[in-house]
Amino acid sequence: MLMFPHLPSSSSSSSLTSLSLTSPQIRIRAPIRDPDCVSEEEDQQPYPALAPLAFFCLKQTTRPRNWCLRFVCNPYPFHVSMLVILLNCVTLGMFQPCEDVTCQSEWCRILQVLDDCIFAFFAVEMIIKMVALGIFGPNCYLGDKWNQLDFVIVMAGVMEYSLDGHNASLSAIRTVRVLRPLRAINRVPSMRILVTLLLDTLPMLGNVLLLCFFVFFIFGIVGVQLWAGLLRNRCFLGEDVKAMYNLTINDYYMSEEGEDSPFICSAARENGMLRCNDVPSYTEGGVECSLSAPHQSGASVNGCINWNRYYNVCRPGQFNPHKGAVNFDNIGYAWIAIFQVITLEGWVDIMYYVMDAHSFYNFIYFILLIIVGSFFMINLCLVVIATQFSETKQRENALMREQRARYMSNDSTLASYSEPGSCYEEMLRYISHLYRKLTRRLQRIYSGWHRCSKQGCPDFPLPRHLLQLFRGDPEAFPGQPRDIVSPTCPGSSPRSPPGGTCPEHLPREASRRHPKQMPEPPQLAPLDGGDFRGVRSRGRRRGVVEYKNGAFQAWKDFREKLKRIVESKYFNRGIMIAILVNTLSMGIEYHEQPEELTDVLEISNIVFTSMFVLEMGFMLLAFGLFGYIRNPYNIFDSIIVIISVWEIIGQSDGGLSVLRTFRLLRVLKLVRFLPALRRQLVVLMKTMDNVATFCMLLMLFIFTFSILGMHLFGCKFGLQMENGDTIPDRKNFDTLLWAIVTVFQILTQEDWNVVLYNGMASTSPWAALYFVALMTFGNYVLFNLLVAILVEGFQAEGDANRSESDDEKKSDNFEEDEKVEQLRDTELKMYSLMMTANGHVDPRGSMAPPIIMRTAATPMPTPKSSLGPESVLGDDLMSQVLGLSEAGSGHAESRRASATSLEPLPYDQRSSLSSPGRRSPVPPRGSGSSWGSRRSSWNSLGRAPSLKRRDTSGERESLLSGEGGEEEDGGEDKGEAGVGVMAGDNNRLRPASLELLQASTLCPSIITEYGDCNGRTLTYEPNLNTDPKDDSSPEDDIDDDLHNMKPRWCKEHEDWNLYLFSPESRLRVWCKATISHKLFDHVVLVFIFLNCITIALERPGIDPTSPERMFLSVSNYVFTVIFLAEMAIKVIALGFCFGKQTYLQSTWNILDGLLVFVSLVDILVTVAFTSENKILGILRVLRLLRTLRPLRVISRAPGLKLVVETLITSLRPIGNIVLICCAFFIVFGILGVQLFKGKFYHCEGLDTKNITNKSDCLQANYRWIRRKYNFDNLVQALMSLFVLSCKDGWVNIMYDGLDAVAVDQQPVRNHNPWMLLYFISFLLIVSFFVLNMFVGVVVENFHKCRQDQEEEEARLREEKRLKMIEKKRRKAKQRPYYADYSPLRLSIHTLCTSHYLDLFITFIICINVFTMSIEHYNQPQYLEEVLKYCNYVFTFIFIIEALLKLAAFGIHRFFKDRWNQLDIAIVALSIMGITLEELKMNAALPINPTIIRIMRVLRIARVLKLLKMATGMRALLDTVMQALPQVGNLGLLFMLLFFIYAALGVELFGKLECSEKNPCEGLSRHATFDNFGMAFLTLFRVSTGDNWNGIMKDTLRECHPEEGHCLSYLPLVSPIYFVTFVLMAQFVLVNVVVAVLMKHLEESNKEAKEDAEMDAEIAMEMAMETQRKLSTTSSNNSSVGGTYVGPCPNSPEEVRRMVL
Repeated sequence: MLMFPHLPSSSSSSSLTSLSLTSPQIRIRAPIRDPDCVSEEEDQQPYPALAPLAFFCLKQTTRPRNWCLRFVCNPYPFHVSMLVILLNCVTLGMFQPCEDVTCQSEWCRILQVLDDCIFAFFAVEMIIKMVALGIFGPNCYLGDKWNQLDFVIVMAGVMEYSLDGHNASLSAIRTVRVLRPLRAINRVPSMRILVTLLLDTLPMLGNVLLLCFFVFFIFGIVGVQLWAGLLRNRCFLGEDVKAMYNLTINDYYMSEEGEDSPFICSAARENGMLRCNDVPSYTEGGVECSLSAPHQSGASVNGCINWNRYYNVCRPGQFNPHKGAVNFDNIGYAWIAIFQVITLEGWVDIMYYVMDAHSFYNFIYFILLIIVGSFFMINLCLVVIATQFSETKQRENALMREQRARYMSNDSTLASYSEPGSCYEEMLRYISHLYRKLTRRLQRIYSGWHRCSKQGCPDFPLPRHLLQLFRGDPEAFPGQPRDIVSPTCPGSSPRSPPGGTCPEHLPREASRRHPKQMPEPPQLAPLDGGDFRGVRSRGRRRGVVEYKNGAFQAWKDFREKLKRIVESKYFNRGIMIAILVNTLSMGIEYHEQPEELTDVLEISNIVFTSMFVLEMGFMLLAFGLFGYIRNPYNIFDSIIVIISVWEIIGQSDGGLSVLRTFRLLRVLKLVRFLPALRRQLVVLMKTMDNVATFCMLLMLFIFTFSILGMHLFGCKFGLQMENGDTIPDRKNFDTLLWAIVTVFQILTQEDWNVVLYNGMASTSPWAALYFVALMTFGNYVLFNLLVAILVEGFQAEGDANRSESDDEKKSDNFEEDEKVEQLRDTELKMYSLMMTANGHVDPRGSMAPPIIMRTAATPMPTPKSSLGPESVLGDDLMSQVLGLSEAGSGHAESRRASATSLEPLPYDQRSSLSSPGRRSPVPPRGSGSSWGSRRSSWNSLGRAPSLKRRDTSGERESLLSGEGGEEEDGGEDKGEAGVGVMAGDNNRLRPASLELLQASTLCPSIITEYGDCNGRTLTYEPNLNTDPKDDSSPEDDIDDDLHNMKPRWCKEHEDWNLYLFSPESRLRVWCKATISHKLFDHVVLVFIFLNCITIALERPGIDPTSPERMFLSVSNYVFTVIFLAEMAIKVIALGFCFGKQTYLQSTWNILDGLLVFVSLVDILVTVAFTSENKILGILRVLRLLRTLRPLRVISRAPGLKLVVETLITSLRPIGNIVLICCAFFIVFGILGVQLFKGKFYHCEGLDTKNITNKSDCLQANYRWIRRKYNFDNLVQALMSLFVLSCKDGWVNIMYDGLDAVAVDQQPVRNHNPWMLLYFISFLLIVSFFVLNMFVGVVVENFHKCRQDQEEEEARLREEKRLKMIEKKRRKAKQRPYYADYSPLRLSIHTLCTSHYLDLFITFIICINVFTMSIEHYNQPQYLEEVLKYCNYVFTFIFIIEALLKLAAFGIHRFFKDRWNQLDIAIVALSIMGITLEELKMNAALPINPTIIRIMRVLRIARVLKLLKMATGMRALLDTVMQALPQVGNLGLLFMLLFFIYAALGVELFGKLECSEKNPCEGLSRHATFDNFGMAFLTLFRVSTGDNWNGIMKDTLRECHPEEGHCLSYLPLVSPIYFVTFVLMAQFVLVNVVVAVLMKHLEESNKEAKEDAEMDAEIAMEMAMETQRKLSTTSSNNSSVGGTYVGPCPNSPEEVRRMVL
């Protein structure tokens, strides 16, 4: 029940307390004492770890205290406490804010009583613990953080009860109750570890938060200075209009939506986008009014008057937009607005308001804020948590390893050191153990009976199967996991305990350390009584019964054949195809499908179900029950089959439609056949335990905040209807369920700002704190923890893959060892399932080729940690196994097959695929095998990875070239690495190909392509010729044949380019010289940029006859000619396509060539068909392809190229994740179609209250329309799910799903709340979990790609460091520059370098920032005066500081320091600002107020001086600064992407307009594709994910015949356009930012450590030096006189400054 965070070291060393690792609490047992170190008095203590005295009088043996101690040390009260906490969660959740206001109901009173009891329990528990442990002190009650939390909760309860009668406001105290569920954290150990980890990240996160605060301050003050009060601007009526005409209209203009979308105008002095003369005309009965009012108030007018033209005065009104929540009137509101912008939800509304009221160019502020705030700060949070997480994880693992080692050293522990497997394996082990016991018993009976039968005992029959079983024939219990069901060890007596000393699951450590002395493994031990008699007698016994019965033999043969069928690749492919076709048939359903299709689908369902039933039956027959259930995949299959059968039976009775959805799980069966996915899944499984804990933590968090929300906002969110009723808002906190949904919605960041506005309007502006806290902890801490868990999983796995790269580092570095270790465990577990697609070892093929520990290419000593077969099976055994290569008796086969199941994975590839350069004298061993069929199916994947990293030079020498093999084998093999090549009849593989086979075949789970980082993917193709000396591969033969068939002239002119230009031709030489000139690329770049500009000028509305159109057309021809010329020059210089290094060998050149080709076709088509209209469509397409021209920039900018190549290399693994995503999408999509098809329709009309179905709607002449996002067929469903997974606009889709009643029924609000499960589970699984794996993959790949550069960087850094050390040493030894100063100047210098001056200035700046931030809208006059004088004072102080420093350091030295330059700039700005203000006050010069405002904004630069002091923050900023060049490259890539998509968008959507007929949800006058600039801004909005689904909806419109310029193909093109853009911008590029930042944070941490060490080193040297000088001076005292006065050069002050 208690945690002792800091046990004193002595107690742990003398094992005074034994911490039980399994249970969460500490059991304090009677101590084991070391007699020397225990005093007399202490000797009496029963619990030496605890305080001897509590409350100054209670000893540990005193009555009440020893009872309490016994109570605390007993595990049962802990369980009770946990139960009470759970009960309390239930009672808290039953609170109903709408009814329980006064607590009159019976129900409420019962809850009240329960609550009192729970409080009493907590209080009593606290008192008992206090008595037992004491209150203050290291091991006492309040010494533990968790106990402090308990204490606060109990104290809050005491306050609540004591104030109960005093009418005090209890709600605040009552909310503390909400923290009670948090007590559960301490009681669940894994959760406690995660929380502790989060607390570990707090110091670093603190720096990030400070940085955030900093950004908030700067942007907040700028916002207040620029826009205070502007968002209140409205267009008012002129003073006299209302009085003159006696009108009853509004004082200021409001649109129909009212205050939800206010008309914010720009005053005369600002240049905003909306003026009062933009107010739309007044409409009456759908007709626009145009008349102006008559001059006399009584005169009558025919027609209607446009009163709206009289709203012409723009001035500030009462209200701010969104119920007053959005404004910049003071720093608090500005912060709320900034926080909203950083969370990227609803930020565009704020930006558009400000653009309307102030100036179009304000978008710069918002884009800067998003780049700094969202892309950098928020990702810094993630990076800090992730780096900290992996450190903490390594620390935890090291601890666990120590404890395990200690645990191992105890003799009492089980011999099985192997990690406990999954629960499932443990159960199987136990069952097989029971089975083994039974076998032994029966064997004893049988052997007794056998003896009897020899001596003539009465014969009683036994079933043949049992006889078979008694003899220990492995086939008796087919498919039995033989490596598990081993009997007792050879040599032990039959009565030895079953699990006893048997190396059943051999300790991996032991096996690694003593490969030679390993006992023979269980597999090869006979399966009878356990001694060796069985071996002798088996041959004798076999004849007795085994082959008497022909039927049995036939059965056996039948099973063998069946097994062969079930395991053949054709069977598996058949099943795979069946699953795919079945998925297709399930996905084909749609709304309003014809009757025939329904029948066909029903029949196909029955067919497929029967196929799967057959498959299951075959496998059961082939492997037996045990062999079948041994593989969890099979259990999964069988469950699906049983459900499908049940569903078909159930359907005849009607009902059971829910079970149909389980059919979908068949899609997941595919995973088993796709090895590439398995690796991702292994990572997923490995992180599963952490993720489960995380989910518990998330639940607790959501629950706590939901209850807090119910207390704060319960029953307060209401909407007034027109008829006066109030109905609760859909996002409310009225019940626990909706509170949880609302909190979850806020965590997904969707529409959380709406909830915030409601909360602030219905309670007070302080409610914002709740939402900000929820967002900060939930989104930026908890969800980033999830990403950290996943990233760590991928990195551990990536490290394991890379760990072979160098042995030396590996031996020192054992965190890495640990990761490999974990991975190997997981892989071994997974491996047993993945031997073949069915998870069974292939029985025919003796054994898969072993992992070769010593090939010609590996160094002699195999590393300790290798898991090769010799180490597991022992050397002699290894040779035995390898010796059995020619297929022996069936017996030996089955034995060996079982041995393979222990056969480990080549995970530590270092051992088998080490650097090709080294040789070793041992010739490689071959392996006989007859496992052909499996091999070919895996090799058809054709990608055996080159798992070793290339040398830095990146030469592509193949790892599999087998150079080593040639030497020793007398050159007979010549490194032939063709996989399919089997040498000779005896099926011996060549050694080089063996490595390959083993990589590709033995472990499909790690087959991935590794890209070297130049974008080339190194895959291995089986028939590739890898050795230049060997030209036997078929491809070469074909080439030779072709070569022989060439005409002679061609052969002679082979080195002529295009057979036209000889190598000596002048033109070719000139072309070569041109393209190798350094300016060539730059000139081309200039043309590309010019072309980009002309592309940006394109838009659909240009008049064909205008000069602009002429200019664009001509420029298009010019650029085409230029690029054609460039291509021609390159082709002449390099050759076109055949040969090395020709034009088409480079992918970038292919891209260029394609673009040139498209341009030519474009021009030809334009010239040829000027008159005809039909060809317009083709022209449009070609013009769209023009927009890809900017892609040429990439190959010419090296930094950009690296980023792109990183992305391209990470495409493969990203592809795997996309596959996993697709599987989930398809499952949920089909499920969605089943649940919602035809239900997403609604009636649109004026009053739809009484309409219940489609016919009512049509009768009332309303429209029955389908929602844009629906589930009517699979394609629509996938589109809707994509919107859901981007979390933008998912809430509305969820509401539609909840409201759906049935086909052709009008939706009813919250009709079916159970549908929440569908939407929320989809979001949790796909959006949070699977999509976050993107981050993991991109980060891991980025690290991989950076490694080559890193070695170079490390060298440079080392040189730089040595230079720095040298410089610092020299500086330390020099006579200081201030040695000759006069005493006055010296004292000034001392002042300037003192730490206290810095502190004083920091204090002044803090006050200054405070005074700047209390400025607000409509502030009183006196405050303005006070602030003005404060500013004078601060400016004066800064001037004095600058002058003092100038005097102390001298001009030259002063300006060398960056901080001093900043100081001078600040002083100059302040003086200018004050001068301008005074001039304006005295009206001496007419000065534009904006300039003054800007000068005031620039004062904020003072805040930057704070950075000088905050070192932690400065380190973070340095990280960001170092990362900038790379982020700059990313920015360029972003720009390119935006550029291309913006140009495309203008072409596609440039003419879309919003009107009454086509109302817009996302597009507006601020967000359009009219011209290039607006398209760019709109795309930026899409990339932040703010309402992009609304914009996409608007582009999905159907064409009406009367619209001339509507494009009919938009509904097809626009989803592709937006989905690809969102995927690239939101998922991939942003994650590369994370990767870059992570890398740099790690590096800057390293550098900081190195710097600190360096400084310490120099300080030590200097101290030694002075020591030596002192000793010499004291000896030569008489002869030396002092020379200069002042602080000695190495005074502590100096040293401190050097360190700082």
